[in-house]
Amino acid sequence: MNRVVLLVLALALLLLAPLGPSAAAPAVAASPPVLVLDVPDGLASYSATARLTVTIDGAPAAGLAVTFLRSGPGPDVTEVVDGVTDETGLATYAFRLDSSGPYAVEAQVTDTEGVVTTARDEGYAHLRTPCRCSPPRPDLRAIDAANGDDRVLVRHELAAGAWVKLMRKRPDGGAVPIRYGTLDRDGRIAWRVRDRNARKGTWYLVKAGPSEDTVRSSATIAVR
Repeated sequence: MNRVVLLVLALALLLLAPLGPSAAAPAVAASPPVLVLDVPDGLASYSATARLTVTIDGAPAAGLAVTFLRSGPGPDVTEVVDGVTDETGLATYAFRLDSSGPYAVEAQVTDTEGVVTTARDEGYAHLRTPCRCSPPRPDLRAIDAANGDDRVLVRHELAAGAWVKLMRKRPDGGAVPIRYGTLDRDGRIAWRVRDRNARKGTWYLVKAGPSEDTVRSSATIAVR
């Protein structure tokens, strides 16, 4: 009987005894950052921007140190730029492409424990080929209104806000600007112009372009 009591007491003491250091639960290791690096293709003599997104356990990782290392285009072109991820886990690196050819960008991210994680992506700088195609001509329409005025309608494929100038042609071949305006969201603009030639015909010239200094196309029309 005494042996049974002693055995029960010994088991109780073992169950109530605190866990030693060796029995402590193992610490959970921090998840490494996940890097997504996007290096786009570009045009020689223009700039390109690499975008790096960093997450930890699916959440944006802000405030992490980033080092961008670029090589190319060209065998002797290298650059190193430091940055920090913002609140969305994003860090960007803008650089100029001075020549055509392939290039690569490597991103190195240092986490709060000093561990470095890297990602690499490549791009290509293309030569810009001048467009030799003919831009679309404006659709220019005009009628002689009942009260003697000319109504002129211009339609064009340029984006809304494009610059348009209406001119009246002179007998000597020159032209006099008479109206200015911009295309609406439907690519149109209309004017009412006083007819100064009575029964004679009038030649109108319209010029259109993204701005006044970049004329893309023109057209002429005659109105009685």
